[in-house]
Amino acid sequence: MRYDLHVHSNVSDGKLTRKEIIKMAINSKLEYIAFMEHNNFLPNFDNSSKIKYINGIEFDVMFQRSFHLLCYFPEFNNTINSLILKFRENTNDCSDLLIKKIKEIYNIDFSLDELKRFTNKESITKRDIIDWLLYNNYAKSVEEAANTYTNKNALSYVPKYSLEFQEVSDVIKNSGGFIFLAHPVSLHYSDYDLEKFIFSLKTRGLDGMEIINTSKMTSLDTLHYRSLAKKWELLTSGGSDFHDDRKNVLGIAGNDSDVLIKKLSK
Repeated sequence: MRYDLHVHSNVSDGKLTRKEIIKMAINSKLEYIAFMEHNNFLPNFDNSSKIKYINGIEFDVMFQRSFHLLCYFPEFNNTINSLILKFRENTNDCSDLLIKKIKEIYNIDFSLDELKRFTNKESITKRDIIDWLLYNNYAKSVEEAANTYTNKNALSYVPKYSLEFQEVSDVIKNSGGFIFLAHPVSLHYSDYDLEKFIFSLKTRGLDGMEIINTSKMTSLDTLHYRSLAKKWELLTSGGSDFHDDRKNVLGIAGNDSDVLIKKLSK
């Protein structure tokens, strides 16, 4: 089976439109695709192709630490939307504070409303602030902008907002959905600490783990996480974490996501 259960379009931080991505998916003969926009959801617009859509959102969540949670569900509903609205409101509060600190410390005059016009988005993230700073020549690279204005070592640093894991878990599972730990390699845990973390999450509702992420993980990583998923009796999923056709290849092949796909394709 050819599929991709982790794709980002320009609805969040991807570079291509969904129409462009679907065209690529058709050319790659994908059978299933899931747009996993960061903390956002947009209904799929095109049912004319043979590709089938899996509904999903990649949420920023907090339990012991901040991490990404892949949430798959049969139907979008008001309770899931309430999570998006809560995240948007609190993220804007954090971004507004960050903008004010940058203005105070570095004498750079801009506002949250200006960022909304600049991005054409209602929810403003740190990356949006970085993009505005780059566009207006206050930094020469993403790394410079982050180190100077937004990272933990920056004078203007403000922690990002994350939803509570348990709240997201309860909403998604009550909606008939499934929750997966995204790209576990990004946690940078030792094997021992990762297993402790997985156990804690499983007791709180974790259904599965992303064991293939062709943008962030190697084939050796996949072998390791596949064995961990089997040990802890977790479902498995995979995708490209596609953001940009210049950096990522859309689509993967195999049967690691078959169980999840069958559960959501009924």
